[in-house]
Amino acid sequence: MSGVPRGRGGTGRALFGVAPCVAALAYVAVASGASADVAMLVFNVYVLLLGIGTTYSGIRYGRLGTMNGGLLLVSALIVARFLDVELSFTVRGIVFVGLGAAFLGTNLAMKRREIVS
Repeated sequence: MSGVPRGRGGTGRALFGVAPCVAALAYVAVASGASADVAMLVFNVYVLLLGIGTTYSGIRYGRLGTMNGGLLLVSALIVARFLDVELSFTVRGIVFVGLGAAFLGTNLAMKRREIVS
């Protein structure tokens, strides 16, 4: 949790701290007879919210490393989902180029914001 600013970012800390509850929820769902897809969906939504929250926190407090960590979480989720699905190499290539462009664009915007401030 070193990427979350000290004294601020209570939401970011809460999102990281909810992981055991999410794991328990997924376990109970599967143990009670639900499909394993339910647990997968719960974790995918959790990781997506965690990535978006971390990215937002990084942008809000001007912390490039925190922002990149959030983008990395969202990117890892997207890459994992694309490796599960049967898609053509063209679509996968376009998605990977888009992810790279998103990283580059957000980092450039943050650096310009830092220079102007």
